[in-house]
Amino acid sequence: MAITLPARGFKWREIIISMRLIFQNPCPVPKQFDLIACEGCGSNRFSTLTDWNDLSKVVQCGQCGLQFVNPMPNQEYLDQLYQQDGEEHPYYRNYLLERTDRRSSYSKQYHRRLKLIENYAKGKGKLLDIGCGGGFFLKTAEERGWEPHGIDIVPGFIQFARNELQLKNTHCRSLEDLEYDKHFFDVIVLWDLIEHLPRPANFLETINRLLRPDGLLVIWTPNANNAAWLKENWFGYKPLQHLYFFSPRTLSQILQSAGFSVVYKNTNRAKKGFFTAPENRPYKKPERPLSKVDKIISGTKRDLKNFINPVNYISPLLDWTGYGFNLYVIGKKTAECTKENGEAKNASAKISTPSSDLTK
Repeated sequence: MAITLPARGFKWREIIISMRLIFQNPCPVPKQFDLIACEGCGSNRFSTLTDWNDLSKVVQCGQCGLQFVNPMPNQEYLDQLYQQDGEEHPYYRNYLLERTDRRSSYSKQYHRRLKLIENYAKGKGKLLDIGCGGGFFLKTAEERGWEPHGIDIVPGFIQFARNELQLKNTHCRSLEDLEYDKHFFDVIVLWDLIEHLPRPANFLETINRLLRPDGLLVIWTPNANNAAWLKENWFGYKPLQHLYFFSPRTLSQILQSAGFSVVYKNTNRAKKGFFTAPENRPYKKPERPLSKVDKIISGTKRDLKNFINPVNYISPLLDWTGYGFNLYVIGKKTAECTKENGEAKNASAKISTPSSDLTK
C-alpha cells in the first residue's frame, strides 16, 4: 500500500499517521491510488460523504473540515482521465466557438472581475492566468492595461491565444515548468482550477514564490457549503476531475498556511446547486435566435420563469450567508513560504483545464 503524506519534512508524527492509516483502512487501496492524510492539517480522521467513483470516496477531515477525494488518484490515473476528454471532445472545440460567439457578453464579466481585483491591487502590473484556456480573460486584462501571461496544458488553446488573440506571453506548460523569476508577478488568478489539484498546498506555495510581496492570488472554485441541502447529490461532487472541495473557512485556512491573508471573500449563484443538481453537459455549438421576434419570445419566457421561481428570491440570502455555488476569494501575500531547502515539492500539481468547468 502506498502512503503519501504532505511534504513537511521527515517527522515521527508522520510515521505514526502512516501506521494509523494502514490499520484504520484494512481494505487494499486500488492501483493508481494513494491513501493520504489531510492536506490542510495532516489529520487522518475522516468521515465519508459520498462515492467519488467505484474506486474512491469523498471524505471530510474530522479536524479542519476540508473535503477531498481519498484514496487520491495518482498522476498516471489523472492523465488517463483527462485524455478521455482530449481536444477532439466537442466540449473543447465548442468552448472556443462559444466564447468567440459571445465574446462581448463574457467581456463584461471579465471587466467586472478585473475591476474588483484592481480595487485591491497596487496598480496594474504582471498578471498570470494559470489554466488560461483560450486567453479570453487575459485579452480583457490586456485591454485594461495589464501585462498578461498565461499557461495551459491544452495545445489548441495556447495556439488560439497566440494566433487569434495575439497573446504572446502564453505557454503550453505546467506551473512547475515555468522559468519566471521569484516575485515576478503582481497578480495570479486560478479560475475553476484549485479543485482539480492533487496537492493544492504545495501548488499555493509555488505561487507564493512567484508573487511579489503584497501580490494578489485570486481563486474561483465551487463552494462546499453549497452541498448543505443536497448532501451527497450535490452537483460539485459529480465531475471526476474534482479532487478537493473548499468552503470559505477551509480555503481561508489553507491560504493562510501558504502565506496569504484573505482580503475579499464572497459566494454567489446559490440556485445553481443548493436545491437542484443541474445537468453537467459539455458546451453545445452556439445557437442564436433566428429573428428579433424569437429573441423577444425567448427573453419573455426566461423572465417569466425567473419571476415565478421562489429560489430566485431565496438565492441572494444564501449567497450572503456563504452558501452560494461559486466561492470567490482574493488573498494577499503577507509572508514568504519556507520549505525544506527552500524548494516546494509540487511534482504532482499538474495544471489541467478539465471538461467540466472552463470559464476563461
